[in-house]
Amino acid sequence: MANHPSKEPKYILVGVKELDGMASEFVNIESPTDQASYQQFVEDNIEPRINFAYRVFEYKGYTLSAFIISNNEERPYLFRKHLRRTDGGSQEFRIGDGFIRTGTSTRKLSRKDYEEIYTKRLEARDRVSDLKVTPFISKYFVSPIKGIPSLFLIDFMIENLSRKSIGFDAELRLQYKEGISLQKKFDFKDKTEDKGLSGIYPQHFPPKIDLTILDLEIEQQHDSYKVSRLRKASESYAVTISQRDREENIFLDEILIGALPSDYAECMISIELILRSDDFQQGPIHKKYYFDLKEIINGA
Repeated sequence: MANHPSKEPKYILVGVKELDGMASEFVNIESPTDQASYQQFVEDNIEPRINFAYRVFEYKGYTLSAFIISNNEERPYLFRKHLRRTDGGSQEFRIGDGFIRTGTSTRKLSRKDYEEIYTKRLEARDRVSDLKVTPFISKYFVSPIKGIPSLFLIDFMIENLSRKSIGFDAELRLQYKEGISLQKKFDFKDKTEDKGLSGIYPQHFPPKIDLTILDLEIEQQHDSYKVSRLRKASESYAVTISQRDREENIFLDEILIGALPSDYAECMISIELILRSDDFQQGPIHKKYYFDLKEIINGA
């Protein structure tokens, strides 16, 4: 699946039996393995490193799990050592073997596959590979009260790995989900901070100003919240990063995700980062990320 050219996330569900493309039966996972064990096994046997997340979840009383395979752009992924099945089967994998998932079948990479992979890598060498994106999310306000949401701060650090400056527009999308909302840190502070005398005699105090009002725009669309980093009047792009430099808060450390305490106990949220630039020959960069709010609230 990591060798498949699609940039969309791929999923492997564990504990689900399939019949004619539909889930027909569930099998409870008694002792789920932790992600670190799977990660070590994959890194010991495959190169380069495959990015994936392993999640355990409850569904209709069953304990199931899923592998989420995404953001793998260093194809081809190949076996780094000789492997043979240990369950009595005859299948074996040799050093340098690579496989690709197409539809419902898996086959060995062909010469045509390698030609397409390396052609696309050369095309993508323009500026896409110059950027390193690091997402981060942290708890900002933990609510102990039912009906009042806890808040999580979300942002991205982007590094320019090249010796040439690069400019791009940045957009964040949070998929709608019951109990989940999005707001600016300024709005939260304005509603909750003790205003003291300025609240009693507002006519004698200058109003608080949202310093990011000309830099960020939040829209509610039909399926998601959309946050855009805005361009300044004289700039070609919303963000410009000098050579060998980085922007630590693409959305200015200002975006809060709200989740009701009753909903985030087992809540996986989906965030998409979209970067647009004339330097990206294949079109906008789309990166999807999944965060477990339960892990964050527990300090994981």
